[in-house]
Amino acid sequence: MVYKGDEFMKGDKAFNTKDESPLLYGQRTRRQCEARKHRKRESTVVSITDLKHATSSAASKHQPPLKDIESPRESSATWKDLNDGHHFVMKSREVIDGHDLQLSKNKTKGGLEGPGSRRLSFGPSAIDMRQGDFKRMPSLPIQQKQVVSGTKTASDDLKPPTSTSGKTATIGAAKPNPHAAYNEIQEYLTLYYIRSRPDMDARNLIFGKDASVQNLYFDASGHSRANDIVTLIDRMSTGGFMGTQSYVCIPSLDLDQDSTSLKKPEVKSYGAHALENPKLGRADLVRVFDKLASYGVTRILSLQVDDLKEPSHTDSAIELALQGRESFQSRDREPAPSQNGVSAESSHQKRRAILVETWDWRKPDLSPDVIAFAAPHVEQVNLYWSGNQTVLRGWGSDAGIPRLTQLRKIRLHAAPGLESIAKMHKMIDLFINDITSRTSLKKEDVKVILRLKGLAAHQTANEQQGDVTSGAAHTESRANQQHKWLETMDKFRSSLVLIHGVLNDMKINMQPSRIKVALIDDGIDYTRLHTYNNIVTAVGLSYYPRIGGSEMPWHRSDGHGTIMANMIARVNPWVSLEVFRVHNKRLRDGHRTIFAESAAKAIMGAIRRQVQVISISWTVDGKSTREHSDAIRQLEKAIDEAVKNNILIFCSASDEYGTNAKDTLPYKSAPTSMFRIGAALRYGQSAPDIEDKEKIDYFLPGMQVFEDSDPRESVLPKAHDGSSISTALAAGLASLIMYCAAVMREYYTKATQEGGTSAAKEFTEFVAALQSRHNMKQAFDNIGINKAEDKYLEVWNRFESATKNIMDLAKKSNGRQEDRVKMMEELRDLVRKLCHDVR
Repeated sequence: MVYKGDEFMKGDKAFNTKDESPLLYGQRTRRQCEARKHRKRESTVVSITDLKHATSSAASKHQPPLKDIESPRESSATWKDLNDGHHFVMKSREVIDGHDLQLSKNKTKGGLEGPGSRRLSFGPSAIDMRQGDFKRMPSLPIQQKQVVSGTKTASDDLKPPTSTSGKTATIGAAKPNPHAAYNEIQEYLTLYYIRSRPDMDARNLIFGKDASVQNLYFDASGHSRANDIVTLIDRMSTGGFMGTQSYVCIPSLDLDQDSTSLKKPEVKSYGAHALENPKLGRADLVRVFDKLASYGVTRILSLQVDDLKEPSHTDSAIELALQGRESFQSRDREPAPSQNGVSAESSHQKRRAILVETWDWRKPDLSPDVIAFAAPHVEQVNLYWSGNQTVLRGWGSDAGIPRLTQLRKIRLHAAPGLESIAKMHKMIDLFINDITSRTSLKKEDVKVILRLKGLAAHQTANEQQGDVTSGAAHTESRANQQHKWLETMDKFRSSLVLIHGVLNDMKINMQPSRIKVALIDDGIDYTRLHTYNNIVTAVGLSYYPRIGGSEMPWHRSDGHGTIMANMIARVNPWVSLEVFRVHNKRLRDGHRTIFAESAAKAIMGAIRRQVQVISISWTVDGKSTREHSDAIRQLEKAIDEAVKNNILIFCSASDEYGTNAKDTLPYKSAPTSMFRIGAALRYGQSAPDIEDKEKIDYFLPGMQVFEDSDPRESVLPKAHDGSSISTALAAGLASLIMYCAAVMREYYTKATQEGGTSAAKEFTEFVAALQSRHNMKQAFDNIGINKAEDKYLEVWNRFESATKNIMDLAKKSNGRQEDRVKMMEELRDLVRKLCHDVR
C-alpha cells in the first residue's frame, strides 16, 4: 500500500478521492471506526433498558420475584468466563427475570464488575429470541488485590471454580493492545515519509493541509556558539519538535575560553593529587542535545556534527549527548570532572536516549566503542581517518565496526597523514577486506572519500551572508538621522509595556490574542531577531527546495528577512511571527529574484496557518513567459485565495524607476484588495525612484531607516533603504492597531467596573471589523496624513499624546488604582479614535 501510494503521489495524483496520504487515510478511518463503536455502545444501553422494562413487566404479571442467590458457585452457568458470549454485565439494582433468564447477584460490594453489578446468563432459547435486540457488552478488566496469606476476603468468594483438569479459568486476563498494529503502521509511514521526502512534502503527507509548524529537522548552520544554539532551540520550541527529526546539523563551534568544559580542576587519582589533562576536550554540545531531548526529540535519522576543530569533544561528552549517560564508569577511581569539577555522571540528569540511524559526528579517529554505545542501532556510519594505521586496523577488527550489527553503509573520509598516497590506498584496501569478511557488507557498501589536504580542508564553509543594505549610514549620529515616525512608535511601544504592567498589578488575568503576521521572505536569523525581552514569538516553515541532502531552514537567512522581521517587531513586539522562507536567488547586480512557485506555496501555507496579516516585501515580474506561466498562475491563484480568506496583504512598490504597477505581482493580481506601500524620506516625501505613485496606498519610512539598537550587538545599527522596509513597518502598524483593540476587549471582558459589558462588546466588534481591508484603511486614514504628501501617515497625530499621558500617569501613580484605570482609559480613547467609522 505504501509503495503503491507513492507511485500515485509522485505522479501528482491523489492517493484517494480526499487527497490523503495512506497515513492520513488510516487516521481518518480509525476515527470513523471509533465513532461507530461509540454509537454502538450508546445503542447497547438503549437496548438493555428496553429489555429490562419488558422482562420486569412480564415477571410482575406471571411470576413472583426471584430471590437473590447467596453464592455464585451455586450456579455453574453463572460463572462462565467473561469472554463467553452468553454472559453480560449489567449495572442495575433491580431484579430481572424471564422464562429463559437466570440472574446471580453477589451480595458483596467491590466484586468483579464493581458495586451493585449483575451478571445475566441466557439459555439458548433466550439468545435466539433476543439476538437482534441485545448487544454484547465488553469484558471489564480485573484489578487484583494483594492479601495476607491465610486470610479470606470478600473477593475469595468470587473466584471461579477449578476445572476437572486442575486449571483455573482466567477471568479478565490481559488482552493484547488492539491498536498495536495500527500504531506500528502509523509510525512506519511517518518515518518513511520523513526519510524519503523533502521537508514540505513530508509535512503535507503527515499533517495534511494543516501546515503544521512543528519542526521536522534542526539545522544550526550559521551559529558558532553552543549557547546560541541552545537559545535557538528554545525559540524554535514555540512550534514544537517532532520526536523524529529528519536530520540534525551542528556546525563547527568557536572555542569559548569561558566554557566550563575547558576548566582544569584538581582531581584525586588513586589516592594522590594529579592535575587534570591540560588538553581536555570539549563538552559544549551535551547541553545542546539535552535541550533537544527536553523538547521530545528521541530519534535522529541523520546526525551531522562538525567536530574537526581542535579540541574535539571528549568520548564521554559524545556518549552523554546521545545516550544521556557514559558507557564506562570505573569503581576504583574518582569520576572524571566535567563542569566546575563536578563529575559528568552526577551533574548530568538522566533522560531518554536519542536514537541515530546515520552517524556523521566528524571527530577524527573516533573509537568504535563510542559509536556502538552512543548509536547502537546505526545503519550508516561516517568515519574520519587521520592516517593512523592502528586506528584503521582497529576499526576493521572484530571489536571494531563489525560490532554494529545493523550497519548497511560505511563512508570513510581518509587523509594520508604522514604516509604516502600508495601506502594510504593499501591500508584502505585492507580495511575494506576486513569489513567485507567480517560483515555482510559488500565492497560497494564502503565508499571512500579522499581528503588529501587533511580532514578539515574540504569541509563545506558556512554560507556567506550578503550585504542587504542599499546604502551606507551617514556620518552624522543615528539620533539626528532617525525618522520622527520611528521615534514616535518606539515611545508608544514603551508605554504599551507599562500598560501590560498595569494589568499585572490589577491582577487581571488576561492574555490578549496575538496577531499572526506572515513574513514571506528569505527566512530569519533567529540569533539576530529582536525579541524585546522575549516578547516576540516566531515559528516558521521553509518552502525553499532541498539542496543536495540538506534543507534550507526558515530560521536561516541571507539577511533580508531578518531585517523585515525586526521592523515588524519594532512596531509591535506582541506579534506572532509566522515565517515562510521562499526560494530566492541573488543576482550579480545585487537584486534578488523570487521564484513564483515557491512564493505561491508559501502564501497557501500562510492561509492554512490562519494568519491575519501577510507582509510581502518583494515583487515578481508578472509578465509570464512560456517557461514560467504555470508558476505565475499558481502565484495569482494563491493571492486570490488569500483575499477570499479576508487576510490583510501588504506588498511593496517596486524601487526600480519606470516599472509599471500593473506588471508586478502580487499587486497585479488583486490591486484593490491589498495595501501597496512605498518608501518615504525622513520628512515624509516619497522616495525619488518610486514608480507609479498613483498606485501607492501609503508612504512610510523607507530611506535611511536605522535598525533599532540591540543590547546584544557591539556594532552600531545599520541604515537600510527601500520600500520593503516601509512594507514591514506598515504590516507591524496594522497588527499593532488590531492588538490594542484586543487588549481593550480582554480588559473590559474581565474587568468588573460598571459599563464593562457594553465596552467589551464595542471592542469585540472593533477586533472583528479591523480584519477587513476597508476598515483597516479607515483606521490608517484616522491616524492622519501629510497635507503635502497626502499618503504619508503622520503617526504622531494619534500616538504621541496617548504615549505622553500614559507615561505621566505611570510616573505619579505610586500604585494608585485610579491612576491605573486612567492609563487604561488613555489606551481606550486611542483605539476609539483609530476605529472611528470602523464598522
